[in-house]
Amino acid sequence: ERAVGDYERQVALKLTHAGGAALRFGRERDVMAQLAHPGIARFYDAGVADGQAWIAMEYVEGQPLLEGCRGLSWRQRVGLLIELALAVQHAHARLVVHRDIKPGNVLIDAAGRPRLLDFGIARLLDDREVELTRAGASPLTLEFAAPEQLRGEPVGVACDVYALGLLGAVVFCGRSPFDAQRSQAQALMTAILQGTATAAIRLPADPAVSRSLRVDLEAILRRATAAEPAARYPTAQAFADDLQRWLEGRPVQARGLARSYVMRRLLHRHRWAVAAGGAVLLALATGLGLTLWQAGKTAEEARAAKATERFLVALFHANS
Repeated sequence: ERAVGDYERQVALKLTHAGGAALRFGRERDVMAQLAHPGIARFYDAGVADGQAWIAMEYVEGQPLLEGCRGLSWRQRVGLLIELALAVQHAHARLVVHRDIKPGNVLIDAAGRPRLLDFGIARLLDDREVELTRAGASPLTLEFAAPEQLRGEPVGVACDVYALGLLGAVVFCGRSPFDAQRSQAQALMTAILQGTATAAIRLPADPAVSRSLRVDLEAILRRATAAEPAARYPTAQAFADDLQRWLEGRPVQARGLARSYVMRRLLHRHRWAVAAGGAVLLALATGLGLTLWQAGKTAEEARAAKATERFLVALFHANS
């Protein structure tokens, strides 16, 4: 806890040592000062005491991401991903890329909302200084690094979109697509660079979710984690928007806009209205059929009555 004036607050303190870590620490202080979003742990203060630099940030009391997702429906989990994507979009709008989004940097707070932590290796998009994370000095987490990060290419918003897609796979599968290679760094790097694991993301069946909706969500996660940055969603906002379309049962951009797919999705989204309309049409058709049958039966009875009448009249005249 830290006393400030007449009040106290509980904070999370980050401390640093010398060397490159101190440089990264100073960078984090500058980055966090720009961010104010309910999905990001707030920055409070920073300074140096007894030769040691410190940053005071909001203390988030909550559960790790996977624990917080236990028992949640697919819709609730997608809602969490949308909130995270919007928090990341907030950072991107301020020219900040997180670069280390992973389950360990997300907590689910007491209100059930996801909170993004640790901008320790975040980079300003307009920063022209030498990279702090070049080979041999990188603190990033290999399993959640984007292919371009491993290739040493310039890093942009696409690497955070990639990490958000991996988070989605973890949230629904309980593990990352690279779980089988995580114990061997070289095999893990090869799998990440090839992109075959993310291209084959498969979500477990859920009785509450139709197969077509499951396939749509798989397509969203695969697009977000495409090996080439240009093939991913262009922004975290676009990723969130496609997830929102999924929630609303609308066609998702990750599946393309083929007429047959769009028609199937629209029919599924409005299935109750379609069913109700079909029931009305069936009732109308049945009613019309009964009406025509009744009209035909009445006409037949009228013809029979007329014939009987003519027969009786003829019989009467014959006996007169």
